[in-house]
Amino acid sequence: MIIGVLLYIILRKLRKDKNFRENGGMVLKHQRVRIFSEAELAKATENYNDHKKLGEGGFGCVYKGVLPDSTQLAVKKFE
Repeated sequence: MIIGVLLYIILRKLRKDKNFRENGGMVLKHQRVRIFSEAELAKATENYNDHKKLGEGGFGCVYKGVLPDSTQLAVKKFE
């Protein structure tokens, strides 16, 4: 039973990722929006360092980040 639940969760996540790549990703490419990788966000926030924390809410924490081109951003890390 546990294996069945785990398989369901994994397949659901894979389906969401595929749907995003096929639909959302293409829509966002034509907008003035940039999609960041997890590695880029971790580097910009110094691996989500506590001194970079701006606030905390019901769904996660918000961190201040700085990109290599000196652009400042806020990153919400869902928990």
